[in-house]
Parts: sequence; structure tokens; C-alpha cells
Amino acid sequence: MRGKLIVIEGTDCSGKETQVKKAVARFKDMGVNVYNYSFPMYDTPTGRIVGGPYLGKSYIGPGWFAEGAANVDALTASAYYAADRRYNIGIINKHLEDGDIVILDRYVESNMAHQGGKLKTREEREKMYQKLDELEFGIMELPRPDAVIFLYMPFEYAAVLKKNREETPDQHESNKAHLEQAEKAYLELTEKYGYIKVTCVKDDCIRTIDDINDEVIDMDKKSVSDIIQRGGTILYTARCLEFMTADGQKKAAEVCKKHGIDGIVVIGGDGSFRGAQKLAENGVNTIGLPGTIDLDIACTDYTIGFDTAVNTAMEAIDKIRDTSTSHERCSIIEVMGRNAGYIALWCGIANGAEDILLPERYDNDEQAIINHIIEGRKKGKKHHLIINAEGIGHSTGMARRIEAATGIETRATILGYMQRGGSPTCKDRMYASVMGSYAVDLLVEGKSNRLVAYKNGKFVDFDIDEALAMKKDINEYEFNISALLSK
Repeated sequence: MRGKLIVIEGTDCSGKETQVKKAVARFKDMGVNVYNYSFPMYDTPTGRIVGGPYLGKSYIGPGWFAEGAANVDALTASAYYAADRRYNIGIINKHLEDGDIVILDRYVESNMAHQGGKLKTREEREKMYQKLDELEFGIMELPRPDAVIFLYMPFEYAAVLKKNREETPDQHESNKAHLEQAEKAYLELTEKYGYIKVTCVKDDCIRTIDDINDEVIDMDKKSVSDIIQRGGTILYTARCLEFMTADGQKKAAEVCKKHGIDGIVVIGGDGSFRGAQKLAENGVNTIGLPGTIDLDIACTDYTIGFDTAVNTAMEAIDKIRDTSTSHERCSIIEVMGRNAGYIALWCGIANGAEDILLPERYDNDEQAIINHIIEGRKKGKKHHLIINAEGIGHSTGMARRIEAATGIETRATILGYMQRGGSPTCKDRMYASVMGSYAVDLLVEGKSNRLVAYKNGKFVDFDIDEALAMKKDINEYEFNISALLSK
């Protein structure tokens, strides 16, 4: 699984470096592999160019621009920062490929704010934001962050804190007008891209580091006004190893109570529902929603995300099938689903596959598949499509063995995480909306430890304990249909 990229941005004196260190320490305490970097990387060749010739940091070198960094053309200045990220991005990509967490102190968003802030009108700044988005994320192929946290320290409060700084400010930090304009741009970007905003001042007082670190983000209608067409989660939540322990579960419940959270809707699969179960046991009302593309929750005929995932996979398989026919080859398409074969079954039937391999029914008889391919070729078939479930896997090795046995060119394609993205289908949007409303109704009624489900054409709810005890298997009639259609 690919790792997560978290960016912490902020106005001057907002405490980015400190909060990065706290976040890193917390992840390490949880046993998570986490790395942190700061941009610009002043100890690298490109970073030294930014720090010396451009910014004029005293410990790196004198500034070379007579007009001062804050007055350098926005596009020219942005190229320095973009080049620094491109030069140093290799190590970050490697961590993400390894499944690690990477936390960055400043990223592309700083470029947008500090250079966009130089432009006078909102229209000009919007164009700059778009140009830098295309340059850094498009042309330079930098990874997009999974979350951007913006620490907002209003300029007038930052000015007070600056007085206690020992280091000599660079040309940006010492230019009041530039910082005020950058602040304005940051607020625009936060609204435009939906950054997680944390305000560092409350009741006219600068908040403590620990208070900020303990921040709870209140969400309103505006927070979710433009997300219905987006796939995945906007909350950036993930499993926490600490929560696997009884002490961690108790601590989680205490945090909820501390912040006045008396009800939680948990979206996920069996693991998430066991977590909801533990929160309920510790006095926090919880309602579960079945959200998994695997369709493997026994108490429900529908899970949020399955319809989108299976349609995404179906469209991809259609394209591969066209190529397979044109080149008269055998294609093995591996779809997701963990140890459940529902995506494979549905795609197999919908895409007219010659063989569908399901974990629930697979007998490891590869020779039968080979015989089926040979028989099909004798009948004049120009291709052979095999849908292989993730729970069986080993598609590449299977392709090599089939090609060796049949002499027919065989290719394996693993669709992977593309099935988790994309715009949700109408069915997923509609059913998820109804289920979400149902969950809130249950919480309002004071109920807890319940799981919303769709069963036999109706939206219903079950006790989570009861739901977790249920078992699920592939529908035998549907499986038999798949076998008939593949002959």
C-alpha cells in the first residue's frame, strides 16, 4: 500500500516546525514508519541556490537580486522553489512507495502563497495558482499531498513573536508587505483547495503549542459542500495501532468525552466495526456504516464503494479486452477484494470472461484453465479473458505458466488501487446518503452499537455484535450463472 504525504503549511511564526516534530513523534509512538523534510532543503545544491542568491539567508550567502526577493517576478522566483522540490523528490517518492508516512514542512502550497501573493488581483493570483499546480504536480510530477494542514497565525500576532527570534530574518521574513500579501493568498488557497485550517489565536490570545496540537476541527455545511463527486475520504483517517489495545480504546473514548463528542458514525468494514464496538463499550455512542469495496460484510447486500469500484474495473477490463482480441492473446486481469470474490464475480459476468477465479471456489486446478484456453482456440476464439481475484493473486506467475503450456501470448494486468478512486456512481451516492441519514437518526434516538445495512431491498440496522457474528458466502446461483456463461 502506498504511503501518505502530509503537508504542514503556515504563515510566519505559526509553529510549523514544532508541530511537525510533534506529529512525527506521535506516529513513531504508534509504531509507524514516518519521515519528515523541510522545503527548501537548504543543505542541497538547489536549496542553497534558494537560500543564498534568492533569499539572502545570512548563513548561506548574500542575495543577488538588487530589488530584493519580495520584488522578484513571481514566475521567476517560483522556478527556484519548484526546482528544489524536483531535485529532492526522489527520496520522498521512495518512502511513499515503501508505504511510509512523510510529513513536509512547506511544499507547493508555499510557492503558490508567497509568489501568488505578489500579484495584485484575485484573477491574477488564480492564474498563478493554476500555473504552479500544472508546473509542479503536472510537468515535474511531484506527488500530490493526501492532506494539507494550514496553521494560521495572523500577521499582527506574528510580529509580536518575531521580537523574540534570535536568527536574522531572510528577505521574505523581513518584508512586512510581502508577508501580509502571502497571508492573504494562503487564506484564498485554504478556501479554494479545502486545506485543514488551524487558527493559532483564540480569544485574542496566542494559543499554546499543546493546545494547537490537540485541535479538533469543527465541520459545517461549507466543509462538505463540494465533495459528493469525490472518491475516497476527505478525513484522511487510518488505523491506529494504539487503538488495538484496551488502554488505547479507553484513551480514545476519553478524548471524545473531553471534546464533547457523544456520538460517532464509523464508516468501514469488520475491523472498523470492532473499533466502534470498543468505543460503545467505553461509553461513546457509535453507529457503523458498511464502507468497503469488497462487499464482504455479511449483514448487508450493499456496501458503500462497491458499485463505483466494480464499474471502474469493468470499464478498464473492456479496454484490455479490446487489445487482447486485437493481438489474439490471453489476458489475466487481477481485481481487488482481499479474500472476497465479489468484484471478480461481477466483473467476470459483466465483461464476459471465459474464466472467473474466486477465493471462495478456486480449486487450484490450473490445468483445467489451460485446457479451456486450448479448447477455445480450437473453436476459433481470438482471445481468452480470465478475471482473477486478489485473494488468489499470483497473476504474473500464472500468465507465464499458461503461455508456456499453450504457446499463446498471455499477459497479466493488476488493476490495483485505481479501483479505489474515481467519481462515485449514482447508486453509491444515493445509498450512502440514505445510510448516512439513517445513522444520524439512530444517534438522535440515543441508540448505540448499531450497524446500518441494506438487506432484502430495505435499509435496516443490526446490533454490531450480531452483525459481526454473521457469515457470508458467494451466491451459489450467481456463481452457477458465471460458470454457464463462460462455457
